[in-house]
Amino acid sequence: MTEKKDNLEEQKELKDNEEKVHEETTEQTEQELVENEEVVEAIELEDDLEDFTDEELEEEPKGKLAQYMGPILYSLLGIMIVAALIFTYYVFPFFSKVSGEWTGSSASGTFKIVNKGKDSEFRFVDMNGTKGLDLIFESNLSRKGVNQYDVTNTKVKLSLSKKDISKENIEAMKKETKLVKVEKETAKEVILSYTKEGIQSSFGDTKLNDLFHYQLSDINWMLKGETLVLKNQVFANPSLDFQRK
Repeated sequence: MTEKKDNLEEQKELKDNEEKVHEETTEQTEQELVENEEVVEAIELEDDLEDFTDEELEEEPKGKLAQYMGPILYSLLGIMIVAALIFTYYVFPFFSKVSGEWTGSSASGTFKIVNKGKDSEFRFVDMNGTKGLDLIFESNLSRKGVNQYDVTNTKVKLSLSKKDISKENIEAMKKETKLVKVEKETAKEVILSYTKEGIQSSFGDTKLNDLFHYQLSDINWMLKGETLVLKNQVFANPSLDFQRK
C-alpha cells in the first residue's frame, strides 16, 4: 500500500510540475507576444512620425511659395497694366493730349492754337501787325503717328474786332464778296469766311491741310506733353514751338 501511495504522489507531483511548466511557458509566450506587439507599434509609430515629418518638409516650401505667389502675380499684373497704358499713350495720339490752348511766337508774329477734341483752331493774332485783325484756320485733327497729328477740312476765316478796326475798314472788307463772305457778326466782331477764289488768291495752289503738321514733345513724368511743335513753311520757317497755356 505504501508503495502504491508513493507512486500516486509521484504521478501527482509530475502532473503538477507539467502544469506549472505549461503555465510558465504560456505566460512567457504571452509576454513575448505583448513585447513583440509593443515593438511593432513603436516601429509603426516611428514610421508614421517620419512620414509626417517628410510631408511637412515637402508641404512647407509649397505653402510658402503659394503664400508669396499671389502678391507676386498681382505685382506683375500691375506692372503689365502700367506698361500697357504708357505704351498706349505713346503709340496712340489721343486728341485729349493736345487739348487746350497753346501759344507761340516768331518774327512773323504771335500765334495761338486752341484744340477741343478733334476741332483745332490756329490763329495768327494781329496779322501783319494790324491790331484786331486775326487770320484763323479751322481744321479737324487726324492721326499721323506716335504723338503726331495732321489736319483735314481746313477752312480760312478773318476775325475783325470792332473795337480795334474802324467801321469804314470793316465795311470795305465786307464788300469784297468775291474773296470773303460774312459768316457771323456780333457787337464785338465780324467773322469773314474765305471763298474758293479768296483762298486761291491768297494761297495759290497750296493745300490748306498741308500747312499744319503737329508733333507733341517734351513728355514729362505725368505723361503730359509740354510742347506742341508746328511744322509749317509759311508761318513756322520751318517749325515753331507752342507752349501749353
